[in-house]
Amino acid sequence: MVEVRCETDFVARNEHFIRLVSELAKKLNNDQTLLNHQQQSNNVEKIWITDENRLKEIGGDLVMNTIQKLGENIRFVRGCLMRISNGNQSSNMIRLLPYAHAVAGKIESNDPEIVLGKYGTIVAVTQSTPESNTVVNEDEEMDQTQVSKNIDELGS
Repeated sequence: MVEVRCETDFVARNEHFIRLVSELAKKLNNDQTLLNHQQQSNNVEKIWITDENRLKEIGGDLVMNTIQKLGENIRFVRGCLMRISNGNQSSNMIRLLPYAHAVAGKIESNDPEIVLGKYGTIVAVTQSTPESNTVVNEDEEMDQTQVSKNIDELGS
């Protein structure tokens, strides 16, 4: 998940900005330094990237090129890589579900693995039993109020 800020909603809907956000998310997801990061014993690990120099390494010229094209200030503020522990036997029962809450209309990416919006979260859900294979579609129940909270768990 990446947080990229711009000054107007008009720019946020621009194809160059959408491409920038999508590319930053892919670069973060494929970053070898993060992928080689020592996995903790937790079921779900969150690796936060907030260091300005590290963000510039990941973003490279992508941000600067987009600023030049659009003529607006754009900042790559932070990123978070979430992954499920491979060593934990129950990890196959955990699913990570992205949710993005769009403001002033939904923004679509050309990549089906990229979810765009003004507010976003990743929800980790656990199956009640190994035989259970149904995940309830939470999109209709999720809203901006829940996304904006700093929570580790919704319900039980």
